[in-house]
Amino acid sequence: MPGLVAYRENVLGTAGVALRLAEPEKGQWDAYQNSHKQLADRIDSINAQIVDKATPSAAIPGLITLKNELSAELHAKPPLSLFGMEGDWLNEIWFISYLSLGLLIALWAYPLTNLRWKNVLGWTVLVYCCAGTLTYVRNFVLNRPGLGRTTYYWVNWEISKTSYVLQDLRQLGMYFLICTFWQLAARRLEIVDAGIHSNHDKPKDSIDAALEALKVFREALSLWQVSTLLILLIFVPRNVMYWNLIASQKDARYLPSVLLVDILWIVTWFAAGRPLLLATRNWNARKLGLIATWAGEAAPLNALLAEASNSSDWQVMIAGLTAVGSVLFPIIKALL
Repeated sequence: MPGLVAYRENVLGTAGVALRLAEPEKGQWDAYQNSHKQLADRIDSINAQIVDKATPSAAIPGLITLKNELSAELHAKPPLSLFGMEGDWLNEIWFISYLSLGLLIALWAYPLTNLRWKNVLGWTVLVYCCAGTLTYVRNFVLNRPGLGRTTYYWVNWEISKTSYVLQDLRQLGMYFLICTFWQLAARRLEIVDAGIHSNHDKPKDSIDAALEALKVFREALSLWQVSTLLILLIFVPRNVMYWNLIASQKDARYLPSVLLVDILWIVTWFAAGRPLLLATRNWNARKLGLIATWAGEAAPLNALLAEASNSSDWQVMIAGLTAVGSVLFPIIKALL
């Protein structure tokens, strides 16, 4: 659908986007294009003089120096950056985000009963209002070069209104799915908590209760590890795109948006980790009860439990460092 709309509105390429520019941006872009063409023509002329046998040898170093200077001007950053649909990673980013979100929800979808859909809708409206406000300010308030704007996308309002609306709907759908996952995570937390409370009456040194706690912990750990990878796929591409616009294109209008993405990222990752935190606390309590009771009498059992806990600690640490590193990577990459 976005591709069809972009094709019909002639914003597939940079040339189509340039036709939609208004003054004074259109004048700036046309002047840049004319200057670019003149520089290219002069470089071609100099190249012809360099290879011309009639050109004196003493003049060639000066021509080469002039050519290098003109080449540097030719490759200088334009005053405006135009992005058509072709060659833009926006659609690929949407595909990766939606696919990863779908897999994440499918992973957490059981059981779907007793979900509080009012909470989902309420959270969706809140997130959409925050993001929508930032998008509105970027497209309708800070929409001139004098106000910090340097980029013009095929999904901007003044470039393609239909593409803008489709982009907004895709954002709304993504926020709804993110909030649905938050509710699924809250539901999973309730189930884990209920299972733990059902074993509260068992003695602290109960081997059956300890094995059950270890099972729940292992399941929560595996779920959290896979979820961490999917959450990275959901947010990292968009985060990199925004930081690239801020650092490379010098368009600071996207800074609030990237901060919102980071907040959603942290909340989503925390929601995925809450069942693991609860299961870890219960498993540690059961393990300590076993060690205190059976120390010296069941050394192999204690060694097995300690080894399981240690390996799990390493898994948690590696997954956590991966998540933290992925948050910092786009920022460091943009600043370097």
